[in-house]
Amino acid sequence: MKNVITLMPVRLAATRLPNKPLRVINGKTLVQRVYENVKNALDTDIAIAAGDQAIVDECAKFGATAILTDPNLPSGTDRIASALKTIDSDGSKYDIVVDFQGDNINVDPKVVLPLIEMVRRTGCDIATCGMLIASEEDKNNPNIVKIIMGLKQGEKEARCLYFTRATAPYTRNPEKCPNQAFPA
Repeated sequence: MKNVITLMPVRLAATRLPNKPLRVINGKTLVQRVYENVKNALDTDIAIAAGDQAIVDECAKFGATAILTDPNLPSGTDRIASALKTIDSDGSKYDIVVDFQGDNINVDPKVVLPLIEMVRRTGCDIATCGMLIASEEDKNNPNIVKIIMGLKQGEKEARCLYFTRATAPYTRNPEKCPNQAFPA
């Protein structure tokens, strides 16, 4: 049995909604609500990779383990790697690390269960979930990360080729390519 930890990267410096993790929603902060959702859904160790002391202080109020990371780290992945070094310095405690974003209040944490199983089954280093893009607007939205994969019809998992915020698939000469529906 592989040991699993869910690490939630959280920081205050969001550009679209600063201090978002500390915003109160019906009496609880966003970070507390997401943490409780994860705790109730997953049977893993859980910790918060905090980019700010204020987040660590807030987590102490509701009993969550929070590890202060360098606020200048460029991504949640870097924050997770830093926190993991603190929690599991020699790499012997955890075999699987789940990244559950600390602002995913509307995402059911159970979405990661098939990913954990995939890592166990295949031995892959990284697994992520995605969904089909439903609209042209989403396809062109730079706030939506697109996963470019080599899926065959009927397949539900494959190797990722790359991630992008750009329009995908990119059409070099749209006037030469009529709009086509891609099979699901």
